[in-house]
Amino acid sequence: MTTQSSPIEFFKNEARKLFKQVKADKAEAKARVLRVLKDSDEITLMRVQHVIAVEFGFLKWTALNKASDSELNSIIQRFKKPQLPERKGTPLGNFLRGPGILPTPPHLAEWADFFDTMTMEEQRRWLDEDARRMGVFDKN
Repeated sequence: MTTQSSPIEFFKNEARKLFKQVKADKAEAKARVLRVLKDSDEITLMRVQHVIAVEFGFLKWTALNKASDSELNSIIQRFKKPQLPERKGTPLGNFLRGPGILPTPPHLAEWADFFDTMTMEEQRRWLDEDARRMGVFDKN
């Protein structure tokens, strides 16, 4: 197994792979490139490097190039982490997890997991009992 000399090599390799796919006329690769570039005049390796930088959260390739090794390693580790299958939770569990733009805080993730173990009817009863305990249904 070879080791990469620097984290930037990972991103260069990703750009080369995507560029080869575009040159091989792969539809998915072209779609990735066009989401960022918006035109297909001339797709060069340099332009594909820009696409890779944007996909990994940078404004352009030079910003990726200027990032610290630790920042790049962190991004690489997140990318290489095996993706879990999409979890089909209950509506209440999904609500607590949020839209997924930001990580779910641990205390909300615990509640979401708790509600995902219940059926919809069990959730309704649990919430009704909790609301009654708090006096939500008291008519004074």
